[in-house]
Amino acid sequence: MYMNTNACFFKFKSLLNSYNSYFRSSFNLCKIIFNLICIHTLQHMEYIL
Repeated sequence: MYMNTNACFFKFKSLLNSYNSYFRSSFNLCKIIFNLICIHTLQHMEYIL
């Protein structure tokens, strides 16, 4: 019983870690895209002004 719950816990932990890294990478991608959009918009604003 104890070994089973331990294995289950480690499986859950590794799953959580993979989700964590996935969310972190997608969050970084969102930040990069957001920064690119901001820079692009600022450049257009400079043209307008």
